[in-house]
Amino acid sequence: MEFRKLEGDLTTLLWTPPADPIKGPSAVDWDLAYAGISALTLHEFYNRFKGGASSNSHTPTDPKLDELIDKINSTADPNEQKEAFHELTRYENETLPAIPLYHQQGFLVESKRIDRKGIPYGNEQFAYDWKINDWDIEPDKNGKRIMYTNGGPAQFFEAPFVNPATSTLLYLKLLFDRLIVSDENLTPKKGQLASDYEVSEGGLTIEFTIREGIKWHDGVPITPEDVKFTFEYYAKVPQLNAVALYTISCLEGYEDYVNGKSEGIKGIVIEGNKVIFHFEKLDPNALMTFSQWPPLPKHLLKDTDPLQAQQAAYWQNPIGSGPFKIEEVKMNNYVTYVRWDDYWDKGNGNIEKIQSYPSGESDPNLVVNAEAGRVDYAYTKSIEQASAIEQISHVKLISFDQIYTRLFYVNKFPTKDEL
Repeated sequence: MEFRKLEGDLTTLLWTPPADPIKGPSAVDWDLAYAGISALTLHEFYNRFKGGASSNSHTPTDPKLDELIDKINSTADPNEQKEAFHELTRYENETLPAIPLYHQQGFLVESKRIDRKGIPYGNEQFAYDWKINDWDIEPDKNGKRIMYTNGGPAQFFEAPFVNPATSTLLYLKLLFDRLIVSDENLTPKKGQLASDYEVSEGGLTIEFTIREGIKWHDGVPITPEDVKFTFEYYAKVPQLNAVALYTISCLEGYEDYVNGKSEGIKGIVIEGNKVIFHFEKLDPNALMTFSQWPPLPKHLLKDTDPLQAQQAAYWQNPIGSGPFKIEEVKMNNYVTYVRWDDYWDKGNGNIEKIQSYPSGESDPNLVVNAEAGRVDYAYTKSIEQASAIEQISHVKLISFDQIYTRLFYVNKFPTKDEL
């Protein structure tokens, strides 16, 4: 057996499906591949194994497997989904369309100055009910209750189109609330910007009641019009994450809207302080979308081009809806955030200010800054950094499984010569 490292256009080299998804021949030149799946939801994970899926280069169409995958996508009822997933995973264990190895771990770095008051840890890649406005922090040597972190912007604040709340972009959770919030297991829990929500029996209608008296950080009221505007804006952003895009594409009138035949999405309806989403087809992950992608301010983005959304001046100093607002921005230097006095949930924490220094997904200065006491909260996926930080007495390391699964893929299609 010969092994080689694939370089270049990995999507083409790894995932090009055969023209015939039943008999082949294979369109890729490998027998066994080591790779990963980054999926926001389990539906997204398993959909890749359906016969004829755009990234299924390895597994011939299996009618039974397709039937079970369709079943997990056919209901929004949590209990029915649970049973459907159990049935699917039992069949998966019998047939092994791929060989799962492990979930890649992420590591949360937290100084011992922070007291979360027993609030559970979740998956830091996503928005969940972390209640940061309830956290306490010990004062620093100057008596200030400032939390220091990384993940600040170097050139602009990254918009939540691709990654709505990733752990390396802490500001997306500080600055923005969602319509609803999930618990630490990413199960929808309760309203956030919405005071309440209701899902119809068949899952084709979701109604949100917008909380009264809530405001953007500039004092402008948050309204149902902001919600409708946002999801119509998202619909035209080319880089939008596939999970959110699928939710929006299931709405009544989506095709007419994106094709320029209507001025809005027919399936998003405003009635007083309510926003009602009517779906033409079921999306079992709709609540996940509404718990991760935040409403944005219409009055500040209505004149911007969604085709070039990240270039909008708004993302140099975004006005949000979350528990902290921006106090000062020095790009590629630091950003300070302060508590939003008009936030709907005052909380009982004592963090007065948060200061972040710029870093990307990989922060080369994390260990040095942690040792020097300049990090109270941060994230890394580097095992080397995690090992070094474990030796620092004034910080603690919390590991969590990321939804990034490493697998061996076995190419089960014959080659041209074998046909």
